[in-house]
Formats: sequence, structure tokens, C-alpha cells
Amino acid sequence: MPPSLTIIAVDPGRNGATVIRNDGHLELVIKHLEVFASNESLSPLATYAELIVKHAYGDRVMIVREAASSRRGNSSKSTWSFAYGIGRVDAAIELALGSRAVCALQYLPTPKTWMTAMDCLTGGDKNITKTKAAAMFPSLKVTHATADALLISEYAERFLK
Repeated sequence: MPPSLTIIAVDPGRNGATVIRNDGHLELVIKHLEVFASNESLSPLATYAELIVKHAYGDRVMIVREAASSRRGNSSKSTWSFAYGIGRVDAAIELALGSRAVCALQYLPTPKTWMTAMDCLTGGDKNITKTKAAAMFPSLKVTHATADALLISEYAERFLK
């Protein structure tokens, strides 16, 4: 039997989400805003890490985090907040996976890369990805917060395995 594969797909940022899939099956969707809220303590980080530990049980791990960056013209405070949020998500994943994080395959596709592959370039209209994700995952209540992470997980399942 081949080793099992866990895919951790991340749409970074405060309003993003993380999706965990084990051997192609959707295991968990984590909305960052619900976990991290505005609490600056380590407890949200630990909560996020605990969810990953509990649900990411594959022998092999693939981490696919969108290569996002702050937008041109954003204030330095906004840019710092964005980078801080990405750092918290990355740190929690590494904390959760421990030594498995060192061996994990890591991909950082740009939004254009995964959106082109999934045939859902938005041109700034987030409803395009939400509609596409809702069609692909009809049993889930897809929101703007979860749509991109779901599609990134499907991109990884189809094109990166």
C-alpha cells in the first residue's frame, strides 16, 4: 500500500482559510478569522496547531500556501499585519508537524498560477472563485473566506501530487 498523503492548502491572511485533505478526502476547513480573531496570545496559535495535529495524519505531507503579497499602495501597518498573519499560520503549521515539516513538500503557487489551472481567474471578482468552489464542493457552505483554500487544495490534488 502506498504511503498516505496529507495536503495542507492555505489561503493566507486574516480572512483566509486552511484546508486539510487526507488521501484526496476533505478532512477539515479552518477559517483563520475564527481561530486567530484579534487575540494576540499564543492560544489561537496553539488551537490552530492542535487542529492540524488532529487532522493531518498522512505519512507524507504537502503544504501548498498561496504566494500572496501585500497590495501596492497599502499602508506599512497593513503590510505588517498581513505579513504577521502569514507568519502565524506558517509557524503554527511547523509547530503542528514538528519534524515532519522538515520533510514536507512545500509549494507556493501564485494566485495566477492556481487560478489559471483551475479555470477561475477572477480579475478581482471574488464571486468567481466562490461560485467555482461551491460547484466543486456542493456539500459545503462555501464562503469568500474558504473558497480560495478549497480551490488551492483541489489544485494540489490535481496538479502537484
